Amino acid sequence: MTLASTSTSALDQAVKDLSLHFKLRDLGPTSYLLGISITRDLSNRTISLSQH
Repeated sequence: MTLASTSTSALDQAVKDLSLHFKLRDLGPTSYLLGISITRDLSNRTISLSQH
């Protein structure tokens, strides 16, 4: 499951709520999802998607 939000506190709360019902593991930032490569450029505030 990938979670996204502009609010860190909202993400933290969502993870806390989900962890009450499910065993969770944080796998870090998403780089590949459903056959799509995801690249983030934090300095330019962009996200690039590509399929190979």
